[in-house]
Amino acid sequence: MIDHFNLKKIIVVGTCAGIDTNYKQHDIIIPNLAVQTDCTVRETEPLIKTKFNVEIDLSKLNIKYNTGIIATQDKPIVMWNDYKILKDNNITICDTEAASIAYVCKKNNVQILIIKGISDFPTNESESTKELSHEEQYKIFIRNIPIIMNKIYDNYLNKVI
Repeated sequence: MIDHFNLKKIIVVGTCAGIDTNYKQHDIIIPNLAVQTDCTVRETEPLIKTKFNVEIDLSKLNIKYNTGIIATQDKPIVMWNDYKILKDNNITICDTEAASIAYVCKKNNVQILIIKGISDFPTNESESTKELSHEEQYKIFIRNIPIIMNKIYDNYLNKVI
């Protein structure tokens, strides 16, 4: 798409899991750093390899926003141990695509802006079962999708295009 349409800027919007508990469900985050956390062998390498990091310039945004670090990996954050690893690495939010898109944009000299809304936070499955914990988190995620997408559309998207 970048080559075919000669894109200069890509805006990624959507939902994400919350990691930083200073935020809450429905909060909108515009990350200033995107990292990939599934490009590593956790047993022998650091979770975050800086060669895959993408710093996002937000200096031209003329809106009030929350910022932080978005991590991308190839699975949703459901299990408590995965959540703790991200929290221990100062991750703000996590999704399954934004940092990968940001990396492709960086390699192609295309601007990127990521706007994500927190749909859910992982829950400690030791308080029930892994299956029940995942099912409850999924219900919360589904319920919050339209709330978040409307909030992004109504309050952010028209100001950054």
